[in-house]
Amino acid sequence: MPTVFHVTLDGVALSTTSADTVKPTIVHEDAIVQKAEFHRVETFNTLPPGYREPLRKHDDADETIVLLAGACVLVTTMGAAYPLEVEDIVHVDRGVLHALHTDEHSARIFGYRIAYTPTCLFDYG
Repeated sequence: MPTVFHVTLDGVALSTTSADTVKPTIVHEDAIVQKAEFHRVETFNTLPPGYREPLRKHDDADETIVLLAGACVLVTTMGAAYPLEVEDIVHVDRGVLHALHTDEHSARIFGYRIAYTPTCLFDYG
């Protein structure tokens, strides 16, 4: 059974196990994304203003995690773990998630603009 991750913003969450099945979910308290793992991290130098890239599930990824701005994730790549924070609110367009990139110095995971943030805390239990 696939793991379902919940990330909330003002009590409204996006819940998914796949980028193709995005469903809004109402929750009663903020949920924490734990033990999230992505399998590819890319970097880029420049993107045109307003560039949008769809969030797609890659064949080598176990899960696709839907995130809202401010959500903390734990990314593992090349055996190292990096706490990251999503800086841009995403929107849903016909079931496909998009992120708006606003500057040229960032990293992206599945189209999300992210930033290294030492203040993100995780439950490694």
